[in-house]
Amino acid sequence: MESGCIREEYGDPHMVGHRSSPTQGLYNKCKKYPDLKFHCGTSVDEVRDLSSKPSFTISSRGAEMERVDCDVFLACGGIKSRMREMMLRDWGVDAEVVDSEQAAYRILLTREQMEDDLDFLELIDTSGIGDHRHIIAYPISCKRIYNISTTQPDINPAISPSKTYTTKESETPCSKA
Repeated sequence: MESGCIREEYGDPHMVGHRSSPTQGLYNKCKKYPDLKFHCGTSVDEVRDLSSKPSFTISSRGAEMERVDCDVFLACGGIKSRMREMMLRDWGVDAEVVDSEQAAYRILLTREQMEDDLDFLELIDTSGIGDHRHIIAYPISCKRIYNISTTQPDINPAISPSKTYTTKESETPCSKA
């Protein structure tokens, strides 16, 4: 994706990717090795050891906790990830989530939702970052989905900012901020 001076300044074009793409690629390659075991749809309950031989317990919905010992542990969590918190604590780093008083909104539009408006549909081939505010928009899933992410002052703060869930919201709080 061409983006003005990016190629000139850094020697490569501006590229857009979503974290799900390398994750899916790694997973697909790893499935070829029968000795690898995947624990999808599980939560890490307790980290016992993160040194050369990681050890932890996991649980699935409605299942008993299970101890896992492994050679490599790959966790795919975000800022509210329990694994992130445990790993940073193990390293002596404060991992408490601090409320930024900003609300993040993500809007996902499919190509089908955009195709009736040709001007809007042109966006599926572009990436943009807002001027002097946080908004970033870019295509994902082979340009089948347009991802729009923005932050703005939070007028409806979460009761527990450290919880690992994400809430769904209507456009009303977004339009009032």
